Amino acid sequence: MKLTYFDLLYCLIDMSWPNLKNRMLIKVYMWVHAGEMWISQVQRTSERMPHRISQYEVRQISGIIPLVHVSTQQTENIFVIGMLCLTFTTLQNILKGVANMSLGQHIGKGNTADIYMWETGVIIKLFDAKLPDFLIEQELLANQEAEQLSLPVPKTYGAKSIEGRQGILYEKIDGQSLTNLLFQDPPSVDQKAREFASLHQLIHQAKSDRLPSLKEILKRNIQHAVSLTEDEKANITEYVYQLPDGEQVCHMDFHPDNILYSASGPKIIDWMTAVRGNSFADVARTMVILTYASLPPSLPEDVRQAIVKIRNQFASHYVQAYFQQVEGSMEHVEQWYLPIMAARLVEGVPAEEKKVLLKEIRHRLANL
Repeated sequence: MKLTYFDLLYCLIDMSWPNLKNRMLIKVYMWVHAGEMWISQVQRTSERMPHRISQYEVRQISGIIPLVHVSTQQTENIFVIGMLCLTFTTLQNILKGVANMSLGQHIGKGNTADIYMWETGVIIKLFDAKLPDFLIEQELLANQEAEQLSLPVPKTYGAKSIEGRQGILYEKIDGQSLTNLLFQDPPSVDQKAREFASLHQLIHQAKSDRLPSLKEILKRNIQHAVSLTEDEKANITEYVYQLPDGEQVCHMDFHPDNILYSASGPKIIDWMTAVRGNSFADVARTMVILTYASLPPSLPEDVRQAIVKIRNQFASHYVQAYFQQVEGSMEHVEQWYLPIMAARLVEGVPAEEKKVLLKEIRHRLANL
């Protein structure tokens, strides 16, 4: 059950001022003024991510009721006048501030979002305000599609907007990332790489017509890569449309950090970049990340070398295991490297990685 702002305001008025005269007048005023405000706001307010008040938030706000209790006749009269002067927008802003009390412990941060506890068994992934809404909507759609296809993903509980930041409510997965498990137990690299390959192959068994086109997304990202010349963009885009088509589900950000191991098995997270297309492009994307992703410069050299060694072993075992389950070869994967590398340039990768990618892109362009 979900409650609107006015449901909550009714509760506050009835519970805090049970003997208040003109209580109904306040309620009527609220509805009349709300109607006027909503008529002007409905066209510019996203209906995909409306702010709603959950039962959890009602429990939170009940704690402040004693603080605003009014008992004297004089204060009652002042309150009536004050309430009649409040606009609906002001009431809405007050309630949004109270609703933010439902944000729990900050438990993680990624490149584009913060993760908070929401309620028992539920987290909220709260995205940076600068992130375009369509990308957030795409993640929600893709995760819901993955659920419908019975892929091992967290359940989604809809969208939420808090102080101008859009968020998605997810089932909380208790467990560790595959990255952590690899570095805790390096001898397990072969086994974990096989499990990783099986998960990827499971995704590629699914098909969807609801996800965006791989080639269209590659084209868009390549055209926005400011490090490339216009001729380079044109040549790479032309090359993309010469590559084989496909309708497979492709995660396009499939790497060990996005696999969480729980008591019920591994779960695949972060579906913002999911598309439909040729599955070998998805494998290429994973290999590019595993091969070229930069490590933090602050890492000690011995730690850096250890990470690179484990990562290279993992990539080698992964691709070998993948092609034990799927017909094809690395040749089918490598033909996607050029557009995958070019599209990655728009992701704000570190300067060191961008330099390496550009060198590789131009080498491959010269050999087309």
